[in-house]
Amino acid sequence: SRYSLNINNLMNRTTIRVVDLTKLNNETREDLIMSEGKKKILIIDDDRDYKNIWKIVLEKNSFEVVTADNGEEGLALFEKEKPDLIILDVMMETPDKGFRIGEEIKKKVGLLGTPIIIASATTGDEGRDIDREMDWIPAEIYMEKPFTEEALLKNIDSLLRCKE
Repeated sequence: SRYSLNINNLMNRTTIRVVDLTKLNNETREDLIMSEGKKKILIIDDDRDYKNIWKIVLEKNSFEVVTADNGEEGLALFEKEKPDLIILDVMMETPDKGFRIGEEIKKKVGLLGTPIIIASATTGDEGRDIDREMDWIPAEIYMEKPFTEEALLKNIDSLLRCKE
């Protein structure tokens, strides 16, 4: 986000510092974000090029990123890495594998646990009405590929702010 909020409690005296990140040079911005801890994002997708592109974009935006090539690897990394957010493809080993993985994750962490963004090329063209079916999709946000960096970052920021 554009602003960073630091709260320190020293000897019962709380100080609050709000910093406009756009006014900092890249090195100072990176240091500030590092001191607050990077948010970890898990990308589960069988498309290697897609994963690599978004990994670069997200790391450039100060996120820690781990990736998985399939659903089972994604579940194992979810357990091991404890990500703050998951970006999940639908069509991997089977046409609905992403939905099944999302359901398993939601069973483990509850509906208010780790937020999930479904990122898929699956659209209404495949016979699904995503707007009507969002109530059963195991994700907070459904994004149709391709999407922009700005749209993805906006959705990530929104979900991570809601989680805090």
